Amino acid sequence: MNTELLYAFRYAFLAGAAVAIACSLLSPFIVYKRMAFIGEGVSHAGFGGIGLAFLASVWIPQATSSGWIDVVLALSCAATALIIGRLSASAGIESDSAIGVGLVVAMAIGIAGMDLYSYLRPDAWQPDVHGLLFGDIFSADPGATAWAWVVALLTAVLIGTAYKQLIFYTFDEEGAHSFGMPVGALRSAFLVVMALAIVAAMRLVGVVLVTALLVMPGLIGRSLATSFRGALIGSLAAGLAGMLAGLFLVVGLKQFSSGPVLVLVFTLMLAGAIGYRKAHGRWRQARAG
Repeated sequence: MNTELLYAFRYAFLAGAAVAIACSLLSPFIVYKRMAFIGEGVSHAGFGGIGLAFLASVWIPQATSSGWIDVVLALSCAATALIIGRLSASAGIESDSAIGVGLVVAMAIGIAGMDLYSYLRPDAWQPDVHGLLFGDIFSADPGATAWAWVVALLTAVLIGTAYKQLIFYTFDEEGAHSFGMPVGALRSAFLVVMALAIVAAMRLVGVVLVTALLVMPGLIGRSLATSFRGALIGSLAAGLAGMLAGLFLVVGLKQFSSGPVLVLVFTLMLAGAIGYRKAHGRWRQARAG
């Protein structure tokens, strides 16, 4: 590796590891709670936030700086996650309907904002829509890496301090409420941390593919384990292994976007885990017979 590529790989590895930790720790809860579609809706809210940031830069040039965009992304994703959770819990709107509306509205706002920005500032730098949608892991810089590790730490703290409560909430929300648990606060904390993890992951795999990092590690862990704790450990191991393998593949396949390559790696890992589970089940049946 030359010096420039080594520098990019170092930050891609550090940021990728942090994002893998955050998403993999959340993934089993998302899988067992059937919240995958929420991740999709929240990630698209980030796209809307990017469009608004670019539109604002017509009057406030610093709005498209890396730090400001991260702030806008975090606010838009967290707000959307909380709104979806609130609508689903108390407004009588099914979660899939609330997410579907939020998803298309956010995409419309994002595209409209960037189109209007391009119209008002035709000679200015134009946003890379392909990069926003599919990501570039080698665009990670010291700031993005530090942000990813802050999110990973927040995720670990939430799960470490509220592990039993989160399990109760995941498998029996009504029962948790009956036992006097602060279900609303727990749901909000989880959704906000998930939104922050989505913001950290968007630079690596883009808006379209970010849900894969929130779902596939948990599915792999569930396929290989017989307990939730085992699924959590398996999810973390799969997330880190898939991220590292994907990084090396992206380096080798220089003409491919990082997001699709990473998702394909996790897809192959998931297929292998499902195949192993089925083969192991048949072997146990044969042995018992």
